[in-house]
Amino acid sequence: MESVLSEVVALEDLQRFEKKYSAELKAGSVSKGTKFEYAWCLEYEKALKYIRGLLKTEPGNTQALELEKLINKAMQKDGLVGMAIVGGMALGAAGLAGLIGLAISKAKS
Repeated sequence: MESVLSEVVALEDLQRFEKKYSAELKAGSVSKGTKFEYAWCLEYEKALKYIRGLLKTEPGNTQALELEKLINKAMQKDGLVGMAIVGGMALGAAGLAGLIGLAISKAKS
C-alpha cells in the first residue's frame, strides 16, 4: 500500500473520480467506494478528511485504516523535509549576511 503514495495520479483518473464524486454528491448520496477512490487522488489533507469520514461509518475498514496511517506517515516525512529545507535556507541566509558584514567591515578598514 505504501507504493500507492509514491505514485502520481494521472489527470484523467483524477477528473474521472472527481466527476463521479460530484455526480453522486449532487444526487444526494456518495458511495463509500467513490469516497475512497476520490480521496486516493487528492492531496494529503483532503484525503485524510475523506478517509476519516469513511472511518466514521466503517471504523473497521482495514484498507482505510492502513491508508490513514500511510498518509500520516507521508505528511510527517514531507513536513520534516520541508522544515529541513527552510532551516537550511535560513542558515544559508545567516551565513551570507555574516560574510557580507565581514566584507563591509574589512572594506571600511
